Amino acid sequence: MTEKAIQQPISIAARLNYLFYILVLGALVFFIIWFGGGALLTNLSKLSNGSIYISVSSWDVPLIVGLPSFFALGYVLVLRLLNIASEQRVQQSLKIAVSFALAAIVVRLLYGFTVAGFLSHKGYSSCWQYSSPQVMSPTVWVKSPDFCIANSGSVRKEVLSWMDTLPNAGKDIRSQDVENKVAELLRQTNTEGY
Repeated sequence: MTEKAIQQPISIAARLNYLFYILVLGALVFFIIWFGGGALLTNLSKLSNGSIYISVSSWDVPLIVGLPSFFALGYVLVLRLLNIASEQRVQQSLKIAVSFALAAIVVRLLYGFTVAGFLSHKGYSSCWQYSSPQVMSPTVWVKSPDFCIANSGSVRKEVLSWMDTLPNAGKDIRSQDVENKVAELLRQTNTEGY
């Protein structure tokens, strides 16, 4: 039995819609690889260096696992755009997309629990003061709970930027140094606010 392409005339508007969705999927794939993959590599490097903090998203690995879903959907859209889609190809591609999407959900559930235990085992503590309150934002983990300074949320970005500039990945820093820097940043913010 041979595959039969679904041969129906495609309007220009439909082609433009397919092209738009292909571009959106391409942008999502680029975003996941560039930002998610980049953040994952940065965190692995920080972890191996024993950095003073690590900013871990529970979504970086699951999104990478789910990438084939986007490719499969993009493939279906390209087939439709070129008007060479067959029912068999479309169904196979959708099965692949759903399979990898489900795998990403399972990985997300497992990864969320595993990463917390792993970082705790490595001596890191979660620090909600430095973590963004936005949904799906990474959680900041600090090497020592003493580095997590209370009431520092308004200067969290500045504190993390400062920590990134510390020599030797912040291994020589004391909690008093972090507390002093947070106090200095808070004073600057209060002075600039008036």
